[in-house]
Amino acid sequence: MRTLLLLFCALAVGLLPAQAQTTADSAPAFARFGATVAADGGTMYVAEANISGKSGIVFAYEKDPSGAWLEIGQIMPAEGEPGERFGTSISADGDVIAIGAPRHNERAGAVYLFTRGEDGLFAQTAMLAADGLAGGDGFGAAVALDGDWLLVGAPGTMERKGAAYAFNRGEDGTWMQAGMMADESGKAKDELGGTLALENGVALVGAPGTKFGGGAVHTYTYTDGAWASAGMLPAEGVKAGNGFGKSVALAGGMAYVGAPMYNRFQGAVLTFSHDGTAWMAGDEISAAEPSRMARFGGALAVDGSRLWVGSTGANGGDGAAYLFEHDGTAWAQTAELMPENPPNNGSFSIDLAASGDAVVIGMAGDDYGAGSAWIYEVGDVTWAPATRVVGEDTSFDPVTGGKLSCEDGPAAGFDCKGMDLVAFLPTKDIGGERGVNLNDIWGWTDPETGKEYALVGRVDGTSFVDITNPEMPVYVGDLPLTEGARPNTWRDIKVFADHAFVVADNAGEHGMQVFDLTQLRGIEEPQTFTETAIYRGINSAHNIVINEETGFAYAVGSSGGGETCGGGLHMIDINEPTNPTFAGCFADASTGRSGTGYSHDAQCVVYTGPDADYS
Repeated sequence: MRTLLLLFCALAVGLLPAQAQTTADSAPAFARFGATVAADGGTMYVAEANISGKSGIVFAYEKDPSGAWLEIGQIMPAEGEPGERFGTSISADGDVIAIGAPRHNERAGAVYLFTRGEDGLFAQTAMLAADGLAGGDGFGAAVALDGDWLLVGAPGTMERKGAAYAFNRGEDGTWMQAGMMADESGKAKDELGGTLALENGVALVGAPGTKFGGGAVHTYTYTDGAWASAGMLPAEGVKAGNGFGKSVALAGGMAYVGAPMYNRFQGAVLTFSHDGTAWMAGDEISAAEPSRMARFGGALAVDGSRLWVGSTGANGGDGAAYLFEHDGTAWAQTAELMPENPPNNGSFSIDLAASGDAVVIGMAGDDYGAGSAWIYEVGDVTWAPATRVVGEDTSFDPVTGGKLSCEDGPAAGFDCKGMDLVAFLPTKDIGGERGVNLNDIWGWTDPETGKEYALVGRVDGTSFVDITNPEMPVYVGDLPLTEGARPNTWRDIKVFADHAFVVADNAGEHGMQVFDLTQLRGIEEPQTFTETAIYRGINSAHNIVINEETGFAYAVGSSGGGETCGGGLHMIDINEPTNPTFAGCFADASTGRSGTGYSHDAQCVVYTGPDADYS
């Protein structure tokens, strides 16, 4: 008897772009490229902080003489720790860039400083950690750089009361800790230091968790050789859950504060000015056509007289970035930028940064969470997308042609113990596009040829892999999503009578796909298949269960539309596989969160044991 364990892993990242509208072959799911961006002096910085097994990468882009945006460098720490989230925060000022890694050293955190030389390359010049840091402090969750001063937020310190630390650069170029900003009257979960802004000896330190998430912004000034509290911004009307201080900016002596949960998550941006004695509340800025759940103000960027505002929930969740300009009297919305072909939950404008006539906008949810960023430029009047940028391909190489022994813990980069690696195919080699995850695996042995196949579920379809020779798996083809369905986290596949039955959860009007597996015979090049039949009695279902003795299938968790059976067992006669018919429901009203009889999974057998009551 032969036993073969199949492990399919989605570990991949996309190719680095070289010109406009570039896309990548693969990317790690939830790498969230574009979750943090920065801009300074015509250079755009985009972070990919959540790379499995890596510290993180910050990519730098500039325009070449032809007007194309190109990558001019990748910034990585010299001795970074895997998983430290390098790139969670970025601040650039001239040739110096500060990058936070709040999960460094058991989440105590660190900040790396780089200097760009005359050769255009970025060289690490320092790694900073404040005195007395402890695990969970999150030092580096936010950074703000202005000349010889650097502020670093540590919102996790002191049971999440939070704090910010000031560092000063001496004449010899060495950065030294020069103060700590904390609120002695603060409470746990205030998260002081969660956001920062710094300009000419004035600092804004956001505490978005204050007052049950209502938020607060503390101000500090550098006078007489020390940083001193200058009180909090007068946020009248801020209530629990408004998120005041989720984003902050300082420019020209004006303070800007985002409150994305204000007014039922519609959001707003509030402005403040200083009269020489105290901060005074100014304008309340909102979108020209505000909408609920828009989260307007989640990100801010100020560049001269231009104010950019991120709104990830605008336009029904597609997201938007708004430009406001001041005419000397009032703020007016002059542009609304929206993503082209927006993905589901793309998080467009989760962060943004502007420099001159260009703005970089992060879309961390793009490509199933792999993420991307868009650089827009202004022409004579209107703003238009110039370039889409994504991260590089860091997926594992395939392993075929002979098993690799588990030696001292790893095999081809995978952790192992007492088990050898027979073969590995990355997601991109079995039909998965950039960012695609895998979610299920089943099998089929062809009764005519004896060949064995793995049926592999993806978030966007099903892959077929010939594993007859387990050391040389061969990708055979792809069964895409049902037309009209959406990519989804959950997919389930079962086999009966040489047919595969495929369902997907939270996928819209997906139905149950039926695929004749004998079509896999004789395939020499990967094919794109269509389902042999579709059962529309259900829309989405969490799992499909089959009793091979009776020829009945049971869709479970099918409360997403169609004949739902209350989310309980939806029974289907599949004795004629390409003509499945509804056979009934079973739902126990005492189960399910809403008493609808919802069932999440099942096993179905014909009982042949000794107890006659159950025969």
